[in-house]
Amino acid sequence: MIPARVAPLASDPIRLAGLSVLLAAEPKVAVLPAERHDHAEVFVYATGRADHRTLDSLRARPDRLSAPVVLVAGTYFGKNLKDLTACGVVTVLPHEAVGSLGDVVLAARTGRAVSLDPYDVLAGSSTSLSFDSREIEIARLLAEGKTTGSISAELRYSERTVKHQIQNMTTRLGLRNRYQLVASLVRSGVI
Repeated sequence: MIPARVAPLASDPIRLAGLSVLLAAEPKVAVLPAERHDHAEVFVYATGRADHRTLDSLRARPDRLSAPVVLVAGTYFGKNLKDLTACGVVTVLPHEAVGSLGDVVLAARTGRAVSLDPYDVLAGSSTSLSFDSREIEIARLLAEGKTTGSISAELRYSERTVKHQIQNMTTRLGLRNRYQLVASLVRSGVI
């Protein structure tokens, strides 16, 4: 079997490095350097949070329609899956399922989408730790180094609500403080 020529893409350099290592360990794929992306049979785009910025990034690529795209995402925030298909995305794979990435890439190369219902995949990935959008937004702002007061002002919640949400998430995960909370959510791909 000839390995699929894959161009790794990511929302940030750290994810790109991780995705490249993951793909390089997969015998079913051959990872292409950036200067050879025009020869890709499949693009694999990794992000923690698939949202309008992900779509904008995919739309901005001049080669976006030259090969199918496999989107690897921790969470999905968006209303319309048709936007993904317009960007060439044939499969959305949650972070938890990256063990099957080689098979998904091979299926995408032959023009087949993996037989996963995208709604199930997206619902499962966005709720894997059962956080609502308000909690995730608060955690994202915490990860950016914002204080409780600045989060409160930005999201227009009371400081008490912000503190309560942080405490609920921390308790639910069995953690001791907000720093452990941010680290845990970043590692799991929620933020």
